[in-house]
Amino acid sequence: MLIHKSRPVLLLLDWDGTLTLKSTLGLIASISTHPSIHPNLSGLSKAYSDDLEIHEQKHRLQKKDRKSLSDELEYLESLEAVERASIQRIEASDILKDVSAKEVDAAADDAVERCKIVLRRGWEKMIESVQQRNGRMGIVSVAWSAHFISAALAISATTRPTKGTAIRLDEVEVRANEILADGSGRLDRYFRSEDRGIWTGDGKVRVMNQMIDSFIEREGEGAKPRVVYVGDSPTDLGVFDECGCWGVCQGWGWGWGWGVDG
Repeated sequence: MLIHKSRPVLLLLDWDGTLTLKSTLGLIASISTHPSIHPNLSGLSKAYSDDLEIHEQKHRLQKKDRKSLSDELEYLESLEAVERASIQRIEASDILKDVSAKEVDAAADDAVERCKIVLRRGWEKMIESVQQRNGRMGIVSVAWSAHFISAALAISATTRPTKGTAIRLDEVEVRANEILADGSGRLDRYFRSEDRGIWTGDGKVRVMNQMIDSFIEREGEGAKPRVVYVGDSPTDLGVFDECGCWGVCQGWGWGWGWGVDG
């Protein structure tokens, strides 16, 4: 654990494949109360893959030509159009239509109980270590439901607690996309004025900076935190770069990365 002696730590984690052992996206998609819609999931997945392939072919920088960090970041941010089209297809499919907060809670409960969501060993100790030193922990994700993430965390803490661990989950801030509560099946737009959600790495960078500002506002001007970010996805690459110091450990899927500010 990277703990600084004088500056409090703001520990920010990606969710899928970082704090969890594997992706939870399919679990959120399957919350639908309309069973007949479920077969559409494979079609939506294929459409997304097809869009990615076409985008890759048309982009000015082919994979073999992306030889610098700036090249890769430019390509990753260009995927905003692909992500937008995917979200619009999801909304048009009615997969999330009429899904309520209670159903999201029930789905998270079931997923944890049946070990479809498993958090990495020692996650409670990690949070406790940061909180004991007046730090904060948050989650930044491109996932579809911040509510689902918070519910899964809470249920994991009560069903498989670490002996002697005292954590304050109400202080763990989750920033992700969200299913609108109006039953429309639409997702919110985190960046409302731009009509876009947290879809790309640039979105994650902006959310991280917002969370840093909130930390300083809450704790006082002299309490700038030492930011530690951990992620495993290409959408995390820009955050590592923003932190100014980053590394990647291969071994889990795309790889693990960490970034430290200051």
